[in-house]
Amino acid sequence: MTYPNDPLTHSSAPSGAQQIEITRDILVAVHGGVELKADLYSPAGPGPFPAIILIFGGGWQRGSKEQWLKWGPFFAEQGVVAFAISYRLSAPGKPSLYESMDDVRSGVQYLRGRAAELKVDPEHIGGMGVSAGGHLVAMLALAGDDKAFIHPSPNEPYSSLPAKLNVAIPAAGIFDMIQQWEHDLLSRTNDNITEKYLGGTPMSHRELFYLSSPLYYASTENAQGTQWLIPYGTYDDVVDHQAQSITFSQHLKRAGATVRQIPLLGANHFWVADGGPDEGQYNPTFVADLKLFLRNWLTW
Repeated sequence: MTYPNDPLTHSSAPSGAQQIEITRDILVAVHGGVELKADLYSPAGPGPFPAIILIFGGGWQRGSKEQWLKWGPFFAEQGVVAFAISYRLSAPGKPSLYESMDDVRSGVQYLRGRAAELKVDPEHIGGMGVSAGGHLVAMLALAGDDKAFIHPSPNEPYSSLPAKLNVAIPAAGIFDMIQQWEHDLLSRTNDNITEKYLGGTPMSHRELFYLSSPLYYASTENAQGTQWLIPYGTYDDVVDHQAQSITFSQHLKRAGATVRQIPLLGANHFWVADGGPDEGQYNPTFVADLKLFLRNWLTW
């Protein structure tokens, strides 16, 4: 595919906010006839700045980049470029593991390929995602360059660039797909999200359940070079925080990764969706730790 040569058009920051630059609906790629667009939130100034990919949640079957409308400006105000991306979703009879991985990889590669124009430091690219988005962030951090997901395209000039992240912030994430399938048998009897995403059960598609589980990529080699901030609610009835976030954190630590957990006592699965960074019951608590984490990242 081709990309426009015209300079990106920036809108002004929201009223009362620190001066930032916002660009909406940037065409990142066209996959399977679907235009994948992203919103860019940049600090004012020449840069280069660290960047963070923002990946929405919704069980891999719903959601949009607009989930980050209040969070994008927050990151830009911290001196971090935020890039809220899109990816193809699953539907009954239409699994989307490979499609979603192809799409989110393209988002990272686009940032690296156009780093100078977008004021991005290509050596400092991280990701934050919620729920299914947290799963995809963890997959990028550990398996973004795994051969199972690499599909270079002559129509995409950046498809040969690395897609690995060096910071990962998966909130309420899914890291063990078989465990999530078992959990959904009891809690989502009519909507087993892993079955829809992968196109079958662990009995019929067992290899895909392993292939799509960040937990099984948590090796010493894969964990090198990435730091983790893992927030989760302790009253989450959609994703079992003990079996997912806590177990995953333990595996990462055994692999030598630097991991910081943020348990939000009493929070349910949807605490990030309570509003912006300074809204809701739990976001301000999370943001206090997030700001410290970002300040440390800026000094690497």
